[in-house]
Amino acid sequence: MTPVSVGGEAYELLAWGPPDERRGWLCLPPRDGHGDAVAGIHKLFWQVCGGIVETFGAPTSWWSNQNEVLTVDAQGVQVADALTGYAWIWDDCGLTIPINADEYYAAAVEANGNLTLTHRQNGRLLLFAPDHAFSGVTPLAGCPPYSLLTIDEVPDLTTWIEVCAAAWRNP
Repeated sequence: MTPVSVGGEAYELLAWGPPDERRGWLCLPPRDGHGDAVAGIHKLFWQVCGGIVETFGAPTSWWSNQNEVLTVDAQGVQVADALTGYAWIWDDCGLTIPINADEYYAAAVEANGNLTLTHRQNGRLLLFAPDHAFSGVTPLAGCPPYSLLTIDEVPDLTTWIEVCAAAWRNP
């Protein structure tokens, strides 16, 4: 870990692997997660890392193409606004959005606007991906394709962090 500063903002650069296969994350420093409306595992994550804002040498994983991963800024995305903006996806199929958006927050924000959502209390993981080409995802019950999805065999934030970390670990 190398502490760095960009424009007066503190970061931590984590890099690993041999020079020709180096991978890394530009992270925000650890933060106090008490009082934040995030899942318990997210608060624990913040004790060691305030979230990931840039990556390099990325493997193919759910963290590819992300602008914000497990940061306060990701959490600030209004899930209800995102879903309401795409309500036509459900309307066109005669369906209604089957979740209470206020119970979820964005744990990750993809560059194209897809969101990895986490339930604030139980850590359940959903993917809101109206623009995706992912395999290994299944529409949530009551949802059309390219809307709210589950990631096969990744039911919650804890599992998502572990699966993604494992993908990053080995070049």
